[in-house]
Amino acid sequence: MAGSSETNRKEGNVPVEHECPLNLLFHDIWVRIATKVASNSIHDLFNMQASCKVFLDAASSEAVYQHATVRRLTEYFWIARRGIGIELLSKASTEGIVEAGYLSAVLLLCDHENQEEVHRGVEMLESILTSGEVKRCREFFADNFWER
Repeated sequence: MAGSSETNRKEGNVPVEHECPLNLLFHDIWVRIATKVASNSIHDLFNMQASCKVFLDAASSEAVYQHATVRRLTEYFWIARRGIGIELLSKASTEGIVEAGYLSAVLLLCDHENQEEVHRGVEMLESILTSGEVKRCREFFADNFWER
């Protein structure tokens, strides 16, 4: 079988013709692309994640979440994807974006039907209050959402 994919592959490797062409670019490049996508639209970021494993891996990296702004994360609340929005805000909060934690806490406090979420929101807000970052959060939201 000269010239077949059987003779062109090494033990345990995928034949070149079956390799995903997206893997031709380094992972760091896809992360940079995903970061740009996240800056423009969280909806597009989720579409990117849903399209293939390469994009899912790149778009789920910590670098992407660190660069996504709270303003973009809130898109999911405007298009009725609250659960994913809360999850993203919580992830961003654990990465050190205090404004994401503040917004997440406020939104959790608004869900009066789920006492567990309300309790989680109270804990998050207490943490932000003790950190002394509340004024910074309020200024951020006043600056970014005033036009809405």
